Amino acid sequence: MGWAWHHARPVPFCYPFLPPRPIPARRLHERGIFVPTLWKDCLQREQAGFEWERELASNLLPLPLDHRLGEDDIEYVLGAVLQLLKG
Repeated sequence: MGWAWHHARPVPFCYPFLPPRPIPARRLHERGIFVPTLWKDCLQREQAGFEWERELASNLLPLPLDHRLGEDDIEYVLGAVLQLLKG
């Protein structure tokens, strides 16, 4: 018998954080925090009507938040984001 998914406790893979001003993902990467770029195809769409999707793909920070992280890890991510928001 395989994995019993109905017994697994659901855990998100990220916290989708849209900061009040853009924070380049590379600034988090420099601190050892990986945040993927989701929906890269939206960045290349030139036709009208995809402005919100382009902004979301450009500025959304899918912050790591899953079963592998402990409280110290989450505090480290939060501290890095707060520090970058302050300038």
